[in-house]
Amino acid sequence: KAGMAVPRLSEASLERLASFFTLVGASYQNPIDMGSNRDHFGEILSTLIGDENIDVLVMQLSAQMWVRTPNLIEGQIADLTEVRRQQEKPVAVVVVAPLPQRQFEAVTTIETKLRAAGIPSYPTYERAATALKKVADYYRFHRGD
Repeated sequence: KAGMAVPRLSEASLERLASFFTLVGASYQNPIDMGSNRDHFGEILSTLIGDENIDVLVMQLSAQMWVRTPNLIEGQIADLTEVRRQQEKPVAVVVVAPLPQRQFEAVTTIETKLRAAGIPSYPTYERAATALKKVADYYRFHRGD
C-alpha cells in the first residue's frame, strides 16, 4: 500500500536458510517467519542483510514476548544493533503489542533500547512502510532519480 515491494530473496540466501531452517510453524520466504528457528537469529539477520535483493531490514519484536522472555528480546536487540553497526542498509523494527495498555511498559522499554541503538521503531507495519517510503523518496529526489 505504501508503494514498496517485498522482494524475493536471492537463490544463495534461500539455500543458506534452507540448510538449517526447521519449517514447523515457519517460512524462510520473504517475509520470514522464524517460528522455532530463533536459535539461528544472527545467521538469519546476516543472510538477509547480505542479500542483494534486500534494501532495508524490518524486524518485528513482540512486547508480549518481552514480558515472557526478556533475555530473548535483549539478545535480538543486541543482534540488530550489531547488524546496524556493521553495514549501511537501514534497519527498522515494528514493536507489536496485542494488548498495548497492559504491555505499555514492555513497549516503552523495547523502544528505548532501540532508540539508544539508532534503530527506529514503529507501532505497525503500515507506519513503518510509510516512513521508509518517505525516506526513500527523499533520497531519490535529492539524487535526481
